[in-house]
Amino acid sequence: MKKILLFIVLFIATTPASKVLAVKEIFFEVTDPTRSWEIGRDKTYDYAPSVLKEDNGETKVYVCGGGTGGDAIYLTTFNSSGVKTMNSKMVLSPVFSNPQSDDRAHTCSPSVIKHSFPLIDGGKEKYLMYFECAPKVFRRSDGAEINTFTQTCVAFSDDGINWQKYNEDIWASQGRFANANEPPTAVMKISSLMAQTYGIEKVSGKWWTTAMQWEVGTYGVGHPSVLVKDEQIWLYYFNSMSENGDQGMLLAKSDDGLHFYPPVKPTSLWAVADVRYIAIPMLGHNGFFVSYFDKYYNYSWDGLTWQLDSNRTDSYLLGGQPSSGKCMAPGTSTFGSDKNGFIHSLDVDIYTNEGYKGNNVGDWCTATNGCTCYSPLEDQSRGYTWQVYMYKGKFVPIVTPSPLPGLPAQAGDLTETGDVTDDHVNIYDYNELVSKFGNPYTIFDYNNLVGNFGK
Repeated sequence: MKKILLFIVLFIATTPASKVLAVKEIFFEVTDPTRSWEIGRDKTYDYAPSVLKEDNGETKVYVCGGGTGGDAIYLTTFNSSGVKTMNSKMVLSPVFSNPQSDDRAHTCSPSVIKHSFPLIDGGKEKYLMYFECAPKVFRRSDGAEINTFTQTCVAFSDDGINWQKYNEDIWASQGRFANANEPPTAVMKISSLMAQTYGIEKVSGKWWTTAMQWEVGTYGVGHPSVLVKDEQIWLYYFNSMSENGDQGMLLAKSDDGLHFYPPVKPTSLWAVADVRYIAIPMLGHNGFFVSYFDKYYNYSWDGLTWQLDSNRTDSYLLGGQPSSGKCMAPGTSTFGSDKNGFIHSLDVDIYTNEGYKGNNVGDWCTATNGCTCYSPLEDQSRGYTWQVYMYKGKFVPIVTPSPLPGLPAQAGDLTETGDVTDDHVNIYDYNELVSKFGNPYTIFDYNNLVGNFGK
C-alpha cells in the first residue's frame, strides 16, 4: 500500500505541465455536499472504491483495505433505501498460504462489473473484478524483499461476494477458476522492457530483481478501471514502463475478459484515473466518458482523446475541497455506476477517499508546517484515518449562444459556433480563457474584457 501511494505523489509531482486540448464544454456542480455512507474501519485504511449499483436498487461498494498483513478487498452493501446491509466484509485477499503466489504481497485497487461470455459457464452473467496483484519480490544482491512491481489480475463471482481468481494454466487444462489457495495469473503483465531493465524474472517460483530499491519506474501495471462498451471489455490501466519505454494510462480491449488486444494510449488521460461512461446525449454526442482523480474531473467524447492533461486547473474541480478539514487521500475515487460502468443520468453519486495526513513519506504533514489536515493518528500508520464517503453532484453542458449572422465579430469575443463568433463578450469567453490558460485568467480579466469591448 505504501508503495502505491508514494508512486501517486511522485508521479504527479514529476509530470510536466502542458496546454489544455480543447474548449471546456461540460461543467460540474455540487448538488448536495453532505458526506454520507461512511465506508471503512477504525485504525486502518479503506480507499480506492469501485461502486456497482444493482438493478434491484442495492449498491455494492468495493474498497482496498488494510489490516490483514497485506492489502485486501472489502465489500460494503446498501439497500435501495440507503441502509447499510453488509459492513466491510473481506471478499478477496492475497494467497497468503503460498509465498510464491503472484498476489502474495497485496490485492488492491478493485474495479467491478457484470458481464456474460459464451465460453464461460455457458454464457451465465458473472461479476468480474479486475484488481492489482503483486508478488513478493527479492533483491538479487542480498535477498532482501523489496516488492517492486504489480500486475493486473481478474476474479469471477456469481454473487459478488464469493470470488474465484483466474489462473491461466488451470483454466486451460481443467476449465475452472482457481481455488482460494491457488495463485492467480495476471491478465495484464509488466512489459518485457521493464523486466529486462530491472532484471525481473521468476526462478523456481520465486521473483527476483536487480533493482536496488522501489522507484516509480518499477511500479508495473495496475490501477485498473473497467467498463463494458460495444460488448467488449474496456480496461484502462496504468503502466510505468511500456514496450516503448514511456509511462501513463493505456486502454486495452477484450472479447472474453481474459485476453486483450494490444493497448492504445489515450491522449491527456491522467495517470491513475477511474473511468465511467455517462449514457446521456449531450452536445450532439450519444454520451461521454468521465474520469476522476483527486479533486478533479476530466471528460472525453470517445474515450481516447481527453479534455485535460495532468496540469489540472481549478475550473475542473469536482466538488471543491474535502469535508471537515480533511484531505483527499491518494488513490482513485469514483462514481456510482451500473453493471457496465454506465451512468444513466447527469446527476451522479461521487465516492471520495478522505482522511487526514501525518509525517509519513508521501504526506509530509505535521502540526507545525502549515498542513491543514494533520492528525497524530496518521503518524502511527499511514492511512489510519482514510475512509470512503459519498456525496452528490451534476454534470451540466456549457451551451454556447447562437451566432448573429451578418454582424462582424466583436473584439475580445472568443467563443464561436463553427467558424462564426457569437458576437458578444460574455461569460462564455471567460470560460474559454480559463479552459485554455487555467488559473492566470480570472473573473477580473473577464470584467476587463467587458469594460474595454462592451457587453
